[in-house]
Amino acid sequence: MGALGPGAPLGAASFSSRGPTVDGRAKPEVLSPTGGAPLSGTAFAGTSAAAPHVAGVLALLREGLPGVSTGDLPRELVARSSDLGRGAPGAPEVLAGLGPLGGVGPLLPA
Repeated sequence: MGALGPGAPLGAASFSSRGPTVDGRAKPEVLSPTGGAPLSGTAFAGTSAAAPHVAGVLALLREGLPGVSTGDLPRELVARSSDLGRGAPGAPEVLAGLGPLGGVGPLLPA
């Protein structure tokens, strides 16, 4: 998981780790918003803010897709996220999100 950088085009923040890993895997696979400045003016940003965003999305998917195993949740996250494409090796793949909510019964009102 990596932090989403500001501006366009969407991509990893300059401080976010990059791949490929030692064994050749492209990383990060998922990017997440890093938060913003609250009214106090002190920002909660970086990967410390991006990780809870992804955890929240996974929690919502877990509740909304009770038939999906815990091991399959990361695959659901990637499938429902916005594709950012893979440019250079190690470029981010998707921006974390709930994506299409079809079949996510408990999260939608009757």
